[in-house]
Amino acid sequence: MRWYELLIEASEKELESLLAEHPGDAEGPGGAIYRGSELRLAESSIADRILEFLHAKTHHLVFASEPVARELVRAIREKPDIKLEGVREVLSGRVGIKAEAYNREIGEKIHRALTVELPPGTACLDLERVEQDPEAEGVERFSPVHEYVYKAQGRIVGIPPGILELDRRLVRLDFVHEEPLELETREASEEEVG
Repeated sequence: MRWYELLIEASEKELESLLAEHPGDAEGPGGAIYRGSELRLAESSIADRILEFLHAKTHHLVFASEPVARELVRAIREKPDIKLEGVREVLSGRVGIKAEAYNREIGEKIHRALTVELPPGTACLDLERVEQDPEAEGVERFSPVHEYVYKAQGRIVGIPPGILELDRRLVRLDFVHEEPLELETREASEEEVG
């Protein structure tokens, strides 16, 4: 299923109203809606012109599956106060990650999130993992080494919606530091979507 990035000119209130009328369905075939403000997007993924608009709080990025994007485009056409400024198809994305935790339970939670619990359509590549220093004993307040250390780094690649969902999840994981999400997109037209 195709996913689109929509650049919408609207006030916060108008955007909220539009998205409340067309919320998408994360569990259904239509998919979810992701707001650009929920994601850590790389500047290279956003055109300079869009960055200028985004700082004005009148332009918003919304990511939606094709059926939901079609609904949004149709609804925008009917609303004189809202304008569709641009459309791009999202082809794939990638994000670099680093993690470091000194608690076994947290380390295992992070490792599961990066390997077993990845959303469909995503993969963790080049995952380098280091666990526990057998030479260290105990956890002392000013000790340079800890009894348990989980360190990991790699990059996650994937297609929407998985890569968008994963970016949103990573923000909520303690001790995981992600680089901004880089999206590969192609220009699309309003007519193509709706």
